Amino acid sequence: MDKINISKIKVSGMHCPSCDILVKTKLEDMGHIVRVEPDHKQNIVTIYHHGKLSHNQLNTALCQYGYEVKELGDTVDEQPFMKRLTDALVVAGILAILYYFAVEFKLLPDTMGGAVSSIWGAFILGLVASASTCMATTGALFTSFLHKQKEKGQAPRLALLFMAGRLMSYALFGYVFGLFGQGLGYVTSWGAILNLMVAGFLIIAGLDMLKLVSLSQILDILKIYPTQWFSLGKRSGIINTGAFGLGFVTFFLPCGFTISTLAYALSTGNPLYSSQIMTAFALGTIPSLIFLTVLAHIRNNTFYQYFLKVVGVMIIAIGLSYVWTALSVNGLLPSNTVSDKQFDGVTAEIVNGKQYVHMTASAIGYTPNQFIVKKGIPVKWTVDGKDIYGCQGSLQAPQAGIQITYLKEGENEFEFIPEEVGYINFSCSMGMFSGTFKVVEG
Repeated sequence: MDKINISKIKVSGMHCPSCDILVKTKLEDMGHIVRVEPDHKQNIVTIYHHGKLSHNQLNTALCQYGYEVKELGDTVDEQPFMKRLTDALVVAGILAILYYFAVEFKLLPDTMGGAVSSIWGAFILGLVASASTCMATTGALFTSFLHKQKEKGQAPRLALLFMAGRLMSYALFGYVFGLFGQGLGYVTSWGAILNLMVAGFLIIAGLDMLKLVSLSQILDILKIYPTQWFSLGKRSGIINTGAFGLGFVTFFLPCGFTISTLAYALSTGNPLYSSQIMTAFALGTIPSLIFLTVLAHIRNNTFYQYFLKVVGVMIIAIGLSYVWTALSVNGLLPSNTVSDKQFDGVTAEIVNGKQYVHMTASAIGYTPNQFIVKKGIPVKWTVDGKDIYGCQGSLQAPQAGIQITYLKEGENEFEFIPEEVGYINFSCSMGMFSGTFKVVEG
């Protein structure tokens, strides 16, 4: 029996558990390599092999996925933390300035919130994710599996089975998380907690994209080990059942994009819509399976790296907006979240000693979403539900005594008495859509 040698190499570009899986899979495909133990935290890969290792062969196996094999004595060129932080702050500043002028000159459409949080929005985020290193892991596992199949003419069928398994898992687990979110939404005391929990997921995912925190380290702290799960799947035979099974388990590969989308799906509190969101995201990642080699060049492009920073900052901004809305709608922040200059509310009609306001809840959100009511006079609030399959299908106004309520198609009626001059905020269960009652003296 040939002697087994042990070598250590440095590999630049590794930054998450998915990288460990990809590097391990691709190197173990090489005939003379017995076992691979990657460590993305140290950028070191330990290789157990027969004979000698070829630096060029190792690079050939990994460079197409955005990695570069270095000698053990080489220094892996990683940006210092302060440089990454500075880049993130610069991007955030530029986006804040652009947002300010867009609001000031009314360049943002009223339906933007609905578009961002729609099924199409999830699909577009999947397209962006398909070019990331984490998503490349799925493609690498896929191509590795096809390479090991010797049957001629089976590639198209196996590819379809792999994609079907992937889509099935995202649809199934999207439904499960939506069901979980719905259950928490029904528990009054969990409303704000759910908001803050999902906001935390989004902020962590965004920080991971900016490489300011390590998602893998957080998973380690929580005792969540995706790499070990994947190895267990191999040993148990779940993955080895075929292309469908391999595609199914790719849901568990850690990815900031997946986590952020899953967090939104959880927030909808609607199992069917949550399933559709995750399926749309998975469909958007399909290009990573078809154009894997092309996307490797895109990932190494400087422009694309800054594009990912923009996406990361935007996801953090959405997470922070969740926090702000959760606190303000529950009266934990000053209630005047809308300035008098910006407020353009509809004045309630008073009939027989009662104030009447009417609002439509639809795919684009709440319209109108600003009202002026008088202190001390009962308010009858009619909400007309139309295609309420997303977050807008849930409504809450804790300051008015209205906890999370799931709207039905057609008319929904609420009543409350505004007792203090000021502002009463309302929103969907996750704050993606919101509005305000301005209470004035009667």
